[in-house]
Formats: sequence, C-alpha cells, structure tokens
Amino acid sequence: MSMQITNKLHPQKSTDRHNGRIRSRAFSVLLLILALFTSSCGGQTIEASSDSAVSAPLAVARINREAAGVCGITPRTADCADTSATGVFHSFYSHTGSDGGTDAGTPADEGALPDDGTPAGSFHSEPLPGDPDFRVHGIYVTAAIAGIDRVHDLIALADETDINAFVIDIKDDRGQVTYEMNTPTVQEIGSSAIYIPDIESLIAECKEHNIYLIARIVTFKDPYLAKAMPEYALHEEDGTIFHDNSGLAWVNPYEQGVWDYLLEIATEAARIGFDEIQFDYIRFSTDRGMDRVVFGEIAETYTKSDIINAFTDYAREKLSPYSVTVSADVYGTIIDNAGDRDIVGQDYAVMASKLDVICPMIYPSHYGAGVYRIDVPDAEPYRTVTAALNASRAVLDQYGNDTICAVLENGMPVNCRVRPWLQAFTATWVRGHIEYGREQIQDQIRAVQDAGYDEWIFWNATVRYDTGWF
Repeated sequence: MSMQITNKLHPQKSTDRHNGRIRSRAFSVLLLILALFTSSCGGQTIEASSDSAVSAPLAVARINREAAGVCGITPRTADCADTSATGVFHSFYSHTGSDGGTDAGTPADEGALPDDGTPAGSFHSEPLPGDPDFRVHGIYVTAAIAGIDRVHDLIALADETDINAFVIDIKDDRGQVTYEMNTPTVQEIGSSAIYIPDIESLIAECKEHNIYLIARIVTFKDPYLAKAMPEYALHEEDGTIFHDNSGLAWVNPYEQGVWDYLLEIATEAARIGFDEIQFDYIRFSTDRGMDRVVFGEIAETYTKSDIINAFTDYAREKLSPYSVTVSADVYGTIIDNAGDRDIVGQDYAVMASKLDVICPMIYPSHYGAGVYRIDVPDAEPYRTVTAALNASRAVLDQYGNDTICAVLENGMPVNCRVRPWLQAFTATWVRGHIEYGREQIQDQIRAVQDAGYDEWIFWNATVRYDTGWF
C-alpha cells in the first residue's frame, strides 16, 4: 500500500482547512483544560493559582519517584498531584501564559518484533465474555489475516482450545487504519487501508463463537500521520523529521492533537463492537537520534512519564461512555528498571493505576544474557516469565491483593489486571536460542499461573499457532 497522501480537496479549500486546523488546536486545548480540570488522584485538583505551575511538576516528580522502585511504594490519596491531562496542560499553559499556541494542529508489542500431565492452558474455559470470572487467553492476529479466509482457521482454534480472545490490528505499525473507517480525520488524510473488507461481519462472527475482541492501536509510532500532518511529527533540532532505525517517523506525544486523532480511532473501534482498546507503542522511541529531538516548550516542564500518564488518563476518560476495557502494552523491563522507564516514559505502577489491564511484554527473547541471573533467558522461558511477573507482583501487590495497584483513588484501591504478552515464536537471532513449541508455550502459561496471574496473550508476527500448543 502506497504511503503517498492524495489530496482530494481543492487547493484553496486545503489551505482553508489547514488554517482552520491551526485555529482549532488552541480551542481544543482549552476544551481539554475545561473538560478534564477535575480529573486527578483522589478527586483533587490543582488550584489555578500563580504558583500551580511551580508546585505541580515538583509533586509529580515526587509521585513518580515513589512509584518507580520495586520496593518502598507508598499509597497516595488526596494529596497527590494532578497528573491528568488537565493538570499537565493547564499547569503548563498557566505558567507560560499561552493559550496553547497557534502553530499547527489537530488530532503494542513490539509489532515488528507484544507439569502434572494436564496442560496449563487446557480447554474448558466456561466463563464467557462479559462474565465476572472471564479471563483472557488470547493470540495476536494481523489485519491482513483477519481480512481473509484464514481467519476461520483461527476461529476454529478458539473453538477447539483455551484460546478465547483475538488482538487485532486496527491501527498498525505503519499508521494505517485497517478497515474503511468513516471518521473525519481518518477520511481527511486517507489513512484507511482496507485489509479487513467487512469489519462488521468479522465482529459478528467472532461474537457468535464467544471470542473476546481487542483492538490494537499503535499509538505514537505513526509514519502515516507524521507525513500527512508533519506538524505532529517528531522533529530534530535542525527541523528535519526524526526517523527511527527502521526509517519510520514517530509523532509527538506532547501534541494534544495527536491524542485527539488516536481517540477518534479508538472510540470508533469501541462503537462498532470491540470489547477492549489496547494501546501499543504508548511510549517514546528508543532509537538513535532521539537525543536531538525537540519536543516543544511543554517538555521542559513535564517528563516523558508525565505525558504518557496524562495521555492514559485522557484515553480512559474519552472511552468511558463506551464501557470498553482499556489496556496498554509496556516494556517488560520497565517493571524493575528505572533507566528503561525514564527512556520510554512508561511508569509501571502509575500506568497500572490508570488502566483496566496492563500488558507487560515479557518475551524471554527480549531479555539480555544474565538478566534475572539467567544466562540465556530465551532458553529458559519458565524461569524468565516467573521472574518478570514476580517483579510485577513486588510493585503492585503491596496492599494484599494480586491486582491492586500502587495508587489509591478516593481512598480506595484501584484494580488493574496484569495480562502479559508471551512468546509464540522462535527467536533465531538470539545466541543460544531454543525452538519454541508446545513445551515452551506451556512453560510460559504455567509460569503465569505460578506467579498468581491468570490471563495471557501470545505474539507471533506471522500468526501461526498450533492447536497442540494450547
């Protein structure tokens, strides 16, 4: 599919539309401030006083420091700072005296890479989607496969095994929406690529087979939006657009217009029947050249983690009318590695407090030699997954419940389920790797269970899963 943007509008209308988009950005930021001003931890807000911009970042930093370590996390209630979208944008614009600017704008994992004789994931899953006891046991499905007859093989896999959920690309790693989505910005920039010709029929068929549907939305890695609306792309100091090691552009998480575009897509996926919205690449790039990127003046006040947390708040609020589950994919290493957390902007405890489900990507192949004192983590999937999830429990389980997160809201614990991404592929590029098949799949499922969790999803970029694995 060509990445060329086709302007179907009259040139003068295109100019008018651009100018309108510039004007709308300031208005949309003001609306964001008004709409979310009361959203904060413990129901508290930061007063719109002259010193709010000074006190807020300090308090936010304190909170993030408290949440960062594996140990020493303290409950936070009404005295915590406002890290919601409102708190971030309101505090910044109050401090700068700006109305949001007039210079442009509107609107998992890693895709290229997310016993006793009885199989750990043996089929007999009684609870159905919507039941309180339902637990997701899922697989990743590309849009290309979801749109052809081969999807029926996957539905049969779900009928015959413990698989009960599909994670389907709705906005992919190239930034393309994978079916004909009739929403304003998607139509304006032409970002739909029709991999799934009849999304309604696909949803209906999956529902008939009691398959829980998760819409994967690749978030800030978006070369299509970056090309169609370059004002939203990450730019280096010399004004050139940043490209990652694969030559793909990313968009700026500090741009509220990017958030609006993402939520336009997410709310439409929720409206047509997806049970869950899953944000992938909800982070900053880790590739070379990021040290030259200029994020804008607001980034001088708020950290990467601050803005990712604020986006998560914003997404949760915008999706709340649709009664969908909201989840996000995070690097497995950020659970107990403060350095990785700061690079990508993902704070495990704080993000979990804002989500229904958090999905750490703990593929054994993605851990370096010696991590968790395992010479080759890929060759020991049970030990690696167990160690990663024990780290998760150390962060999130300090209040006597497997799913209680470290942040309290209104004095009550906030519940978040942990659902790890697991490995269903052979990592031939890893020195000392092993072939992954039924034994390794079952070892990972058993590790999840032994760590005290009960949900999981498997990643295979080629969407090849054996019935015998599950």
